Amino acid sequence: MLMEVSEPGDHVGSPDFPAVELPTVEAPDGSRLPLPVPFVCGLEVFGPEVPVTAVCLGDSITAGGWPEGAQELLAPRLDVVMLNAGIAGNRLRTDPGASIASFGPSGVSRFESDVLSVAAASDVVIALGTNDLGLPGAAAPLADLPSAQQMINSYRRLSDRAAEAGLGVTIATITPFLGAEGYDGTREEIRRVVNDWIRTAAPHCVDFDAALRDAQNPRRLAEAYDSGDHLHPNTAGTARLAHTMAAHLARRHGFAVD
Repeated sequence: MLMEVSEPGDHVGSPDFPAVELPTVEAPDGSRLPLPVPFVCGLEVFGPEVPVTAVCLGDSITAGGWPEGAQELLAPRLDVVMLNAGIAGNRLRTDPGASIASFGPSGVSRFESDVLSVAAASDVVIALGTNDLGLPGAAAPLADLPSAQQMINSYRRLSDRAAEAGLGVTIATITPFLGAEGYDGTREEIRRVVNDWIRTAAPHCVDFDAALRDAQNPRRLAEAYDSGDHLHPNTAGTARLAHTMAAHLARRHGFAVD
């Protein structure tokens, strides 16, 4: 999926923003993934009302581009803005230590600034949790590994805060990562319990796990969607998540996407 930013310079008053491609890095399977770089990621302006403005709070899987893909699929039928608030390495409930500060404040910590402070927001999609399971014992202390109940409590906390602000809430299930760094049976069991809760108790569920998992072994990504590190989806996987998200929103608004 092509990721673009505007050319450097003063664009105040410009009707168009000439685009340049973001740098990418090659994944193990040969596909290209966006390389995280510092840049202005948001700008609020006055404009016509949009029925749906969804803030997509996520990690590198979100930063990879499924929100933009979902918006493109929905555009012919629904005036929608999908704001990509994905940060590589981001976690749901735990802020990073100094050595991994670039992973950003947790979803709980940044919810006010990145979601509730967005003036036009009508919805939030919470797509966090993979790094809460995978980072402890590798890039983060093992003691950071949460229980399933701790993760569920964090989802509930964010759902309640969003509901109080009048936002629609969708929570994404956590995608498989068998074979990736940090995987073990304990973390898989936490993922299973958390996903069961999301499917049955979240205000709205978008099932990213079901979209990407291997039919024969649901603990791993399907080969067709695996970038090669067994954690991040490749281009086809990101497109699959975009379609899954678009189909979810389309159903809520009474139509279907191709």
